Amino acid sequence: MLVVTSNWCVSDASLSAGPSRGVLDRFRRELRRASCRAGMQADGRYRPVSAIAVVFAGDTFDWLTSREWTGTVRPWETGLRAARARERVAAASLRRARRLLATLAAWGRRGVEVPLADGRGRPLAGKGRRVPVAVAVLRGDRDRWIDAVLPAGSAVAAVVSTGATWTDGGVLVRHGEEIEYLWHDAEREPTLGESLAVDLIARFGALLHEVADVRPRVAAIMHDLVTGRMLDARSRLQAWLTAHGRDGTLSAAAIRSVGEAWQRAVDAWYRAAWRLDLGQGHGMDLLGLLAADLARRESDAADHGEPPRQSFSAPGLGGGRDAEGVTCEILGHPPVGFIPATKWRCGIECLGPACLARPTGREGPRAARGRAGLALLDPPGMIFRGAVGDESPVPAAAIVGRGPMGIRLDWLPIGGGAVPGPCDASPHGIVWHSLPADQEARIVDAA
Repeated sequence: MLVVTSNWCVSDASLSAGPSRGVLDRFRRELRRASCRAGMQADGRYRPVSAIAVVFAGDTFDWLTSREWTGTVRPWETGLRAARARERVAAASLRRARRLLATLAAWGRRGVEVPLADGRGRPLAGKGRRVPVAVAVLRGDRDRWIDAVLPAGSAVAAVVSTGATWTDGGVLVRHGEEIEYLWHDAEREPTLGESLAVDLIARFGALLHEVADVRPRVAAIMHDLVTGRMLDARSRLQAWLTAHGRDGTLSAAAIRSVGEAWQRAVDAWYRAAWRLDLGQGHGMDLLGLLAADLARRESDAADHGEPPRQSFSAPGLGGGRDAEGVTCEILGHPPVGFIPATKWRCGIECLGPACLARPTGREGPRAARGRAGLALLDPPGMIFRGAVGDESPVPAAAIVGRGPMGIRLDWLPIGGGAVPGPCDASPHGIVWHSLPADQEARIVDAA
């Protein structure tokens, strides 16, 4: 059985809050439940799984949203000062993730107990055996120097593998940030996404600490911005301010101060991005368009109950990755724009951040069937459900069956919210959802 999760975004806590302690506890429980469901065969009999692979598909840590980068040092710089700052940020986040890392180390050493089967092919309550667990933590756009950070010789490093991809031949798991133009230019540092994360989002968090009425809520606000799509940051913030203005928890003066802090952060990011010569070569004033969209106010629309809009049109990248023998690819980072299904030869599942954009119309999201047998959500049709400012869900899924029609996924509700259905843009942030996997008949209990 394969379990894939992503986007835990454990930071150094200087600006952003990470997932609560309860998320790890739910993840442990759901992994065991998924192992039982994976043991259910097509004939209705239960057979214990023989092994489990757990893959963290990138952005397990967030090393970009930190006060360390709100001064004169940046994470992409060379030199001793930047290296020491990176070490401090990573060390602090590793300390905050010690329960998670201890759990992964324990799984790697001792495995996980799964129920045995009785004579009639049903799980036996209270009787089980341990099966081996292989753990991999892949690098993402926010923790891309993870290979050099996990302490050599530690209990974690001894049993947890790192790298860019994980595969068992039929399934390929990777973070996939190169699909999005904000992060895809790996030949240069920083990428446009790194610039936004550091010189806009982190700077904004530092400025929020200057607003007394908002200071107690800064960590929660920042976590919501970090775990959502970068281009939705302004819309998420606007929705949060509107909600708290209506219920009276924020004064009009505080809301104005937050808006001014956001505008200051956008202006500072724009100047820094031009100095770094980012966003060139797209045949458009990319930085100007992006800065205008990030600064655009939507208070009038929000006051009338209209959903936030996404006006910025992202340049498409096109193309996909063909891997020999791969029938399913799981990504931890969704693209901003539409990628034609014909560019891919395998099914795609995405565990990326939740999207905040306007619906296509009264009927909600549109699903268009691609030639590769996928149900693709047209990006303008993605919607956001759930209160902005609540704890952002950590997405996770388990592959509980494979067959000639593809794989069968079991979505694990470890971060709260409803389990997504086919073609559903939920708080879990699904961008694509394979059709064949959900059309398979499932026998849950034949007793």
